[in-house]
Amino acid sequence: MKALERPRVPLLLQLAIAIVAGAVVGHLAGARAGVLGELALVFVKLLKLLATPLVFVAIVDTFATTQLPARRALVLLPLSALNALVAAGIAIGLAHALPLARFVDLGKLRALVLQAAPPAPPALAVVTGALEHLLVANVLWVIAAALVSGLLLRATAASGAARRATWLVHALFGLLMRVLGLVVRAVPFAAFGVMAKVVGSSGLAIFPALGLFVGLVTLGIALHVFGWYALVLRVVA
Repeated sequence: MKALERPRVPLLLQLAIAIVAGAVVGHLAGARAGVLGELALVFVKLLKLLATPLVFVAIVDTFATTQLPARRALVLLPLSALNALVAAGIAIGLAHALPLARFVDLGKLRALVLQAAPPAPPALAVVTGALEHLLVANVLWVIAAALVSGLLLRATAASGAARRATWLVHALFGLLMRVLGLVVRAVPFAAFGVMAKVVGSSGLAIFPALGLFVGLVTLGIALHVFGWYALVLRVVA
């Protein structure tokens, strides 16, 4: 599968421009910018709709094509579980050590976020409702089905039917990744719509709290990467 083509303008720069432009449009348009947020919500639902089959075929393809000795797999599984526990521990620890309520009036913030928005246009509401019905409520069932399917393909890898199914899954995975690459190019437009709606309905008062939240998440990621991963590399190496 070919690597996804990089955009001429870096995605991070596109997002930064979209966020600033959305904030300006939301400030000027006010509540009328809500329709832009509804359009962005349609995009998010389309992305979630694509994510379900992508998760399924990615797991099945990994089981069917990855050559990993059982000994290494037995080491990888507990290491992955430990990594997840460390990440959860960092998140819970930071939430208790640096609670947002200490720096932000959560009641005021909740009132800003829950302000009533103008109703979406009827056609847009119909599209959003239709997409909502197509979404899978519990992705865990999709993951479980993918694990079972991948194990079955792995166990019957020598049969002709399993080889054909593996080829089909791999081809479908490549197709979905290409579609995802096209969809990702529209992410800045979704960010623009969301920012315009938020600023149009809540104003700029939400940004200090949002900045604190982003900073807290960044601190957690930094601790995980430069603390935990550095420790693991030192022990393993």
